[in-house]
Amino acid sequence: MIARRAQQIFTALNQAATVEGFQRPVHLLVHLFGTWTSLTATFEATTDNVNWFPVALVPVATQVDAGLATTSSAVGAFQTKIPLACSAFRVRCSTFVSGTNPTASVRAAS
Repeated sequence: MIARRAQQIFTALNQAATVEGFQRPVHLLVHLFGTWTSLTATFEATTDNVNWFPVALVPVATQVDAGLATTSSAVGAFQTKIPLACSAFRVRCSTFVSGTNPTASVRAAS
């Protein structure tokens, strides 16, 4: 098993926690924590390290498909339901106003 991880404290728009260098499909776990006002974290993947596309993750707490989301404005944990075939994955701060250590942590295992 190959594991990779990244963590980013968001202090500005478009900062990201990025894991990359995948050689085969990976399972992903995202943990959002801290406190913030009007922050949106966007889950994205790429196959060419140029073009990024949204990825739907499921909340760990519920494991319900109806909860699949490509963004989150709240703290919590999210994961892929099936391995994702990509070369990199990131959690990007797509909106930001303020916060106290708003953090995204990403773990990937293949």
